[in-house]
Amino acid sequence: LKSPRNFQPPPSAPAAAREVRRLAARLRVGRHVGVPAAAPLAADVPMASPHVRQKLKAQSVTDEIVIEVSTPLNTTRADLHWDELRGDEDRHSAVEHSYVDLCDYAYRPLGSVGSSEGVAAAAGEGSPGQFGNASDLSRASTLLTEEREDATPDEYDDAAQSQDESDSRDEVQDWDGVQDVARRFVQGLRLRPHEVGSRNYSRWRGRTLWNQCFYMSMAFAYLGNKASCRRVRGLARRMRRAIEAVVLEKHPSWAQGLAASTSGTGKAMVFADFLPLAMRSDSISMDRNLLAKLVVCIVDSVNGHAEAYVGPGYHQLEDRAEQAKNFLLLWYKPGHYQVVVCDDAAGSKLDCTYDEFKELLIKHDVVFIETTE
Repeated sequence: LKSPRNFQPPPSAPAAAREVRRLAARLRVGRHVGVPAAAPLAADVPMASPHVRQKLKAQSVTDEIVIEVSTPLNTTRADLHWDELRGDEDRHSAVEHSYVDLCDYAYRPLGSVGSSEGVAAAAGEGSPGQFGNASDLSRASTLLTEEREDATPDEYDDAAQSQDESDSRDEVQDWDGVQDVARRFVQGLRLRPHEVGSRNYSRWRGRTLWNQCFYMSMAFAYLGNKASCRRVRGLARRMRRAIEAVVLEKHPSWAQGLAASTSGTGKAMVFADFLPLAMRSDSISMDRNLLAKLVVCIVDSVNGHAEAYVGPGYHQLEDRAEQAKNFLLLWYKPGHYQVVVCDDAAGSKLDCTYDEFKELLIKHDVVFIETTE
């Protein structure tokens, strides 16, 4: 029997491997301009022998598997370090990334969940609980476990008891007698302080973050009572991360103190004085700096005055509704921050711009300090 004229014997394994490499090198046309090289598909090499085509197909499948596996692994690796700025991380890049993340999350429509929040949606929307329910107005304990949907009733009771004990220690400080000026002013406007808690949870495995009342109050003041508990917590985490990234960029030696404050092993290191740095960071453009477009006004219950931190981009907002949304009103008592809301059953968001509120301060002879730089 004679072999057909176009018959070619199958190449040996080394020869097939050499042919695969040769064809792959010829097909990686974008390599010299920095385009990532990819293994050629079998369909791209119609004249290759069946053995070579099969090997190319296997290589293509392998590349797809590597991409499919590495993408979630990289996301998980990033989530593990998301809540803490590592010492070896470039400070400028940390500021830029945290501000972009904050801006994207804040502008996301209520009810949406980002894919980066993970399967469990540990920091996304969808928690059945809501801030500001009528039965929860004076209890921060319900806010301690809303992200733990698997918590048992006993665990909720333990959380409530722990919060009650903390509140009892706070009440030892007799500040009621020295806050009459601020209290009368707030009550006269039909407003009231609203408790949103002082603990948050990390993005990965729900690690407790302590001393977070400042960021929690800011997040609730921005989003309002219609946002879910998870959404408020997610925004509070991003506000904290963005502000602390700027602080560490300017003061790297404060890293240990900030970490100890968050872990609950050291003194609270959360100050409103961080805001001017965060509002005027040189590491991020104005259009991507949400904090630059805010006014955070803090009514001091102890000294009876108000202090406003005005972002450089706030008065560039032309829409009154947007100015009202970006005006955050907080209440300060010794060692703790709360959000100021309307004195109704829902604890609704204050519909007022900073300029309108400043007129009220002047009308009621309340001393206020305005920080613009």
